[in-house]
Amino acid sequence: MQVPTSKISWKPSFRIIASKFPPLGIFERVAEPGEWDDLLLLEAMTDPSVGLMIAHLQRIPEVERYKGNLAGRIMAPFVILDQTTGGRFNNSSLGAYYACKSLETAIHETVFHAEKFLVNGKVAETQNLDQLVISADIAGEFHDVRGMQLQLKDVYASHDYLSSQSFAVELKIENQSNGIAYSSLRHKKGECIAVFTPSLIKNAVEIQQLSYHWNGVKITGYFSISKFIDLDA
Repeated sequence: MQVPTSKISWKPSFRIIASKFPPLGIFERVAEPGEWDDLLLLEAMTDPSVGLMIAHLQRIPEVERYKGNLAGRIMAPFVILDQTTGGRFNNSSLGAYYACKSLETAIHETVFHAEKFLVNGKVAETQNLDQLVISADIAGEFHDVRGMQLQLKDVYASHDYLSSQSFAVELKIENQSNGIAYSSLRHKKGECIAVFTPSLIKNAVEIQQLSYHWNGVKITGYFSISKFIDLDA
């Protein structure tokens, strides 16, 4: 079927990631995206694991790379690809920056996936999971499957992502897709996006820290952590 496209302009969008994952410092240390390849090659001399990152980065033309604040966090999902089961629209060959139109939707989405990870890992001890909220503008032409759950049942499968991943890879290869806007399955009326072209993300900032409370069975709620004020500043 022909997949429709729409002009998306979410200013801002919201992405939540686990705080335990550090940013890729290589992207923060230089101003020009064209220098990243050479610096990664230097790092690969002492860290062989960087080799895959180089290969994935080289697939992204320089003009399509994100440049700006939080470059390390924004570029991470495009150069550190999931080598396991992947997500709805990303796998070991395609990276995606996931974000939501509202913070509430982003919380519902990440709580679902965090709970799934903890249940599968049989984690029984009570703990708090620190999260970082990133606000960023996303604007461009995207394939748009919002509201198409009945027409694209396989793409919207709740737990099996094989069909949706194939769908995304096909759109990227055959249609040079910038990404896919879709309806949230975890938050009623919520809207999400998987961005394949980093340069369509602008003005990224860290706006908040959250901590999800896991009681050994489920995530029961979350704390909002206030901004740290440096007394010596």
